[in-house]
Amino acid sequence: MDGMTYADNPSSPTEGDAKSRLFGSGDSNHLMKQMIKARLLRDIQQPTQAGNDSEMNADTECADDDAVDETTGPRGKSAPVEPVRIGRFTVLRKLGHGGMGVVYAAYDEQLDRKVAIKVLRGELSDSARTRTRMLREAQALARLSHPNVVQIHEIGTWRDHDFVAMEFIQGQTLDRWVHAPSQPRPWRETLAMIMQAGRGLAEAHRVGLVHRDFKPANVLVGDDGRARVLDFGLARAADKSEPGLAMDEIGITEDDFRSNRSNRSNHGSWSSAAVHDSLGMSVGTTKSAFDAELTVTGAVIGTPAYMSPEQHLGASSTVLSDQFGFCVVLYEALFGHRPYKAETRTEYAVRVAEGDVIVPSANSGVPIWLRKAVVRGLSPNPEDRWPSMDALLAELGRDRLRRVRTGLAAAGLLGILTGGLALGAASAPEVCAYDDSALEGVWAEDERAAVEAAFGAAPVPGAAALEARTVEILDDYGAQLIDARKDACEDRWDRQVQTDAQLALRNACLDQREREFRAVVDVLADADEQVVRRSASLLGGLGDIGMCAQMDVLERTAMGVTLPKDSESAAAVAEIEQELARGRAAVSVGRFAEAKAVLTRTQRQAEGLDYLVIDAKTELLAGQLDMRERNNASARAHLQKAAALSLEVGDDMVGVEAWLKLALAQSRLNDDDAALETLGYADASIRRLGEPATLRVRYHIIRGNVLNGAGKSESARGEYDRALELDARAQLDNPQVTAGLLASRAAASARLGHRAEAREDLERVLALEPTLGRTNHKILNASFDLAIIELEEGNLEVADELFSDAMAGYRIVFGSDYSGLLQGQLARTEIARQRGDVDEARVLVKSTLAKLDADAPGRVDALDALANVEQAAGTPEAAVEAMREALKLAETLGEDESVLAYLHARLGESLAASGAREEALREYDASLDLYAITEYAESSEVVIALLGRGRILRAQGHPRAALEVLERGVKAQGESSTGLIAAELYLEVAELLAELGEDELVRTRRASAALEVFSGISGQTAQAERARALAQP
Repeated sequence: MDGMTYADNPSSPTEGDAKSRLFGSGDSNHLMKQMIKARLLRDIQQPTQAGNDSEMNADTECADDDAVDETTGPRGKSAPVEPVRIGRFTVLRKLGHGGMGVVYAAYDEQLDRKVAIKVLRGELSDSARTRTRMLREAQALARLSHPNVVQIHEIGTWRDHDFVAMEFIQGQTLDRWVHAPSQPRPWRETLAMIMQAGRGLAEAHRVGLVHRDFKPANVLVGDDGRARVLDFGLARAADKSEPGLAMDEIGITEDDFRSNRSNRSNHGSWSSAAVHDSLGMSVGTTKSAFDAELTVTGAVIGTPAYMSPEQHLGASSTVLSDQFGFCVVLYEALFGHRPYKAETRTEYAVRVAEGDVIVPSANSGVPIWLRKAVVRGLSPNPEDRWPSMDALLAELGRDRLRRVRTGLAAAGLLGILTGGLALGAASAPEVCAYDDSALEGVWAEDERAAVEAAFGAAPVPGAAALEARTVEILDDYGAQLIDARKDACEDRWDRQVQTDAQLALRNACLDQREREFRAVVDVLADADEQVVRRSASLLGGLGDIGMCAQMDVLERTAMGVTLPKDSESAAAVAEIEQELARGRAAVSVGRFAEAKAVLTRTQRQAEGLDYLVIDAKTELLAGQLDMRERNNASARAHLQKAAALSLEVGDDMVGVEAWLKLALAQSRLNDDDAALETLGYADASIRRLGEPATLRVRYHIIRGNVLNGAGKSESARGEYDRALELDARAQLDNPQVTAGLLASRAAASARLGHRAEAREDLERVLALEPTLGRTNHKILNASFDLAIIELEEGNLEVADELFSDAMAGYRIVFGSDYSGLLQGQLARTEIARQRGDVDEARVLVKSTLAKLDADAPGRVDALDALANVEQAAGTPEAAVEAMREALKLAETLGEDESVLAYLHARLGESLAASGAREEALREYDASLDLYAITEYAESSEVVIALLGRGRILRAQGHPRAALEVLERGVKAQGESSTGLIAAELYLEVAELLAELGEDELVRTRRASAALEVFSGISGQTAQAERARALAQP
């Protein structure tokens, strides 16, 4: 895995406190999310004109005022003038309409994202055959997850109209991109962009889809620099016959195809700004008939300028027809005109059928090998074209290989590509005789002794166990490397099942693994106290050796392909790769200064190499470093560059690392929708890499973290479940990953109120202490998190012991200034309060406040704790003062609505205790109003406000109004929660039902739920007796 897994679970003190881990991040910007949502809602209420909206799908300025009719629905059947909703989607505005129907921009509230929705014409929706074929092909396309294909999100029916919801893209069509600059784009840039579209086309072919209408207008170039292909087979849903229809069968005359010559300013798709949806619908003027879609009763069968000879003749389209259209597009983009010169459609079709291609000039600046590759794809006989899109793309991607073959051969550099093996004519036993000496200087006796000495000198509890585990892992990894080298060699020379080129790919991949291994050993041999503690994380980042035997993966990606220009460049690339491996290892153990030095050196060394793989890996390292230092915006920029470069060179190994880390950066920046979209690209890369279990587990973990951070804890827990199942099935044996995964699932369970499940997972983490070490940050965090659960359930002695253990470890690992120590101090304050030792609690909390600056965010929590203490001490006025100060500070700090809502509810509690009921009601109402505009409006977060409001209404003699409020609290809390607040809520409801003489069954159920909780918490005897009395029928 290129060893690029180190920073997924940062261990620095800045990663957040226990409350954040268990119950949501304290630095998540809910306010920003609400502002974005409010802006979208304004868009819904005030739809803008299509021509003035800069956020529409692709290129959406209208050619003229008549191009988009804002008052009509889908043609055929009547529809509302402006639909407010289509299924679960809220319509923002209409983008355009055409022969297939209407396309709208819409907002998906469930996933908080914008989508484009195509609603089919009524008569098309009425055809059972049409609907069946559309469903079949839409489902096939929905399974096609690829960065270069527009994604289908959902298909459905709305008021008798079929619709398809798809990815919403900002960008422009390929033809506009090609001609956007004042000067022609360099051929390399043009080729790289169109090859992206080609990869999307090839992926569609692999799942059995044929495009049938590939052209520049069906390729979108997003603002993110990524090309996406539209319309895979969906236009066929309106087709009335399986093959295409010849033009003379349709009855279109020559006059219908009169057009200007290939001067670009006269082509409608270039000179007009058509509204383009993602189902083959163009709106706007089309001045060139060659650019027009050929349609009979709504059946799109192709665009003449890009149709293959077989399509012109009315035969069925195949993947080779798509290849022909692709080559027309590429030819046109490279040379500025189409490959055939004709005045009429008939003449054009004849030129195509005869292969009468305009031979590109040698002065075009495009190399001859590329000109030949494109012209072959334009062969009139499909059998003479490239065998597949993959074959064509492989040829188009050979540019760098062509430049270095001669240099490599002349310099005798075959050893660089084959791991230094002198293959020659030697027999297999001699060539493939590998033993431990193959790792001399990487992992041998000297290196082992250095590692053991470093661990022995580190003042870390449990260092001896960590040393034994570390040496065991390094021994095993070294043995795997040797076995893999031998196996690759024997496959070539003994079993003779692989070629020289395939052996080179495998050895280049193993070279990379060896570089990573050397970097890890170097760090461990120079280990200080910090490195010893984090050794498990470092070892967990070693790459997957087994992937180096997957030839289909190696041949399909750039992984393992080292293609420098000459011997000097080859040596430079190998040196940079080793430096990058050192940089990644340094990031993993927190040696950021060392990593920055490596980054500076590699950037300087890479200058002038023109080797994009190195550029991508350098950007990836820069992104990893920024993430560890919490420079998330900078990390996002670096990782986006790394991802884009990986797409350009076709390196899925770099790509998947970039996508996964980019998703984490986006999530930290509260852009959860973008993070989930990015994970879709990571998913596609992992599938192309053959589903390596290590990568798939990481994908589920990161997706779960994003969902949990977005408040979707149930979905997050499902991701963690899948990751744990795969981790066990694949026997990955990475305790660092397992511990993090269990802790993440515990956090999701705790947020859902499932404390028993959270407890079980945290105890499983603690069981890994002998392997990870007592001071491993995951062990310490698990102790702290479990202490919170014990405290919530009233197990004060156990909680106190766990807090003490965790805090002692924090002091050793992170120092006395670590914020987790303050959180622990506040937790112990709560323990003292619940024990009834108010004086000790007051001393603890005031000592905490004394350590905090006046504007420190942690001061809000400390003031909240002080209010609790003062309330328990019978001084509610002091509690009110503390809560008012906390609320004022939170507002000054710009805390989000959910935090302010909680503080208003807590102030309400203090006011109620002081007897100021009307003021308390106002605070409770303010809390509920704030919760109403957050994602917690119907969650257990609102219970404090509802319970307090219900109690006041009951005390004021309004039992029925009180019951209504409290039952809302039960709905939000759930009927079987084990928390103390939940038990108080159940008891209040049971007492009200008894008072009103209503619903005995519900009363006994609520009382029984309260009794179960109170009976398990010390100091709650009186409440337990009240509940027991009401639990009797």
